[in-house]
Amino acid sequence: MPHGLFIDEENNYYTTDVGTHQVIKWKYSNGQLAAALTLGERFVPGSDTQHFCKPAGVVVSKKDGSIFVADGYCNNRILHFSKSGEFIAEFGQASSSAGREISHLSLGYFQLPHDITLDEENERIYIADRENGRVQIYDFDHKPVSEIRNQQFFGNVYSVHYCSAHGLFFIPGLATEEVKEINVFVVPKGSTTFQYAFRPKSTEFSRPHIIRANANSIYVGEIDDSGGVLWKFNYIQEESHMLMSDGSKAGDEMYSVKNASSAQGTLVVTMIVIMAFAMGIMYFMRRHRVAINSRTPTTLLDRAGFKPLRTDDLDDDDSEDELSLPTQSTLK
Repeated sequence: MPHGLFIDEENNYYTTDVGTHQVIKWKYSNGQLAAALTLGERFVPGSDTQHFCKPAGVVVSKKDGSIFVADGYCNNRILHFSKSGEFIAEFGQASSSAGREISHLSLGYFQLPHDITLDEENERIYIADRENGRVQIYDFDHKPVSEIRNQQFFGNVYSVHYCSAHGLFFIPGLATEEVKEINVFVVPKGSTTFQYAFRPKSTEFSRPHIIRANANSIYVGEIDDSGGVLWKFNYIQEESHMLMSDGSKAGDEMYSVKNASSAQGTLVVTMIVIMAFAMGIMYFMRRHRVAINSRTPTTLLDRAGFKPLRTDDLDDDDSEDELSLPTQSTLK
């Protein structure tokens, strides 16, 4: 009864099997899978470092190939093995708290750790503490650091996955009496809690069991009674960011956008300078005409009766001219 699956950088497959109580590394060659490493004893459950009891999830380090197993259904613990299968560490212990007591749970206590993922850049281990309704966060020294929990939005957490492009994704598996909707929750890179959530537009999730993200694609696997369903969501970037999912020519695109913005800004400034120069010439010509008229016998603009030029007319003209110019915000 294979339950958890991970594929490493060398295309080796790792499965957890809740029927045989084993974790197996498979090599794929010539259309065939062959076991390359086996952890646990077939059909023999246990709680020591050589046995599992219905292991749920598995993840493998990209840096050193070490293996982390969420031994969740019976033992409520995490086991860490080397690339060759040697035992390194065990952490976490069982928790039987339920209901309102969950809000007072200490870190390091699990009630069915169901899935596990790594953020190797920041040395963080994320664990779906399923029945406690939270994501527990550990450091690479196997010490609990914090948690992500909010009973207002989710009462359980079935699966969790860290994506270096976008951050952490996690999903509940069942709706609860308090929370009727099932959503995918997203913790963006650099954040410590979820910032937004999403779900299908056409229908509701029904018993999602696993979530995985790769680049701009997010996958959710369901185990609905009517049959398994695999959802694929696309992560849409804003055009102004000019980021491509495959990274091709992203630098060139962003560079051209910046240059276009700079050129447009220079054009606006040039137009303003030209108009200001033209208005200055007009003002000089008007003043010059007044000076000539003041020397004629019929002028009324003597010092005693001089009526100053209304500057608000010029201000109004200037405002209209500025409004007619394209602004930086309208240039795309």
